[in-house]
Amino acid sequence: MQQSLTGTWGNKFGSTMSLYAQDERIIGIYSSHTGSTGEYLLVGNCSNNSPSDQLGQSVAFSIYWRNILPGEADPSWHWSGSMCGQLQINGSMVLTNSIVVSLPFETYQKSNYIDELEFTRSKELSQPHKEAINKHFLSHQTSGKDTPTLPTRLTGTWANTPMQTSIKILPANALSGLTKAILTISGNEIELLGFTDIDANGSEAQSFSLAGYNHKTSQTLSLSGQLEAGSDALIIYSWASQPTAPENSFMQTNLVSINLTRK
Repeated sequence: MQQSLTGTWGNKFGSTMSLYAQDERIIGIYSSHTGSTGEYLLVGNCSNNSPSDQLGQSVAFSIYWRNILPGEADPSWHWSGSMCGQLQINGSMVLTNSIVVSLPFETYQKSNYIDELEFTRSKELSQPHKEAINKHFLSHQTSGKDTPTLPTRLTGTWANTPMQTSIKILPANALSGLTKAILTISGNEIELLGFTDIDANGSEAQSFSLAGYNHKTSQTLSLSGQLEAGSDALIIYSWASQPTAPENSFMQTNLVSINLTRK
């Protein structure tokens, strides 16, 4: 599994992502050359099967579009993103890409922007590159006595009782926005890791994106959305990808909208 996903991947727009898969967790760096260029933190999950002729390997990513390189900030640094799809045996990784535009910027208005991206692996990751990614993420962990955390408007428990669904969102890392959460669906708990926009002020919508893996269904999940200022109602867009045969890959990802209220 690690050998399938670990590496540098690129798409036709010139964007690349360096992925390091360890068990079902993926960490990495996304580099973009379209729109606001930069490098961005990425976390994700994958199913525990390597791609085969019968089934692909499902993957999901969470991205915080806040540049980690030095540069002048713009409104797109508040955005979050979800990517969800699967890797097939032929080496093609096709992902549904959803960008949460929480603040307008240039021609982009507040909305969720959806497209499909295809990535192929261009090279392996060297051991020093793996260690550099791992070290980079260790410096952004949300655990530890000396790690500063920041309660945000999203921090707390949100629930939809009729759907037997709730999500508990923990305080974010005060420097990176890295955020842990627990999603509960009909008693089944799923650990999530992703990002919260820690720079949103009190009058701005706050974007988020969280990724996880449902062991019961073998689905990877990526949850995203934005919380409006002053609101105790939250809409989450839950993307779920399951392994499919290559000929059925058009059915790999489904979307569910969940309305929750603060408890």
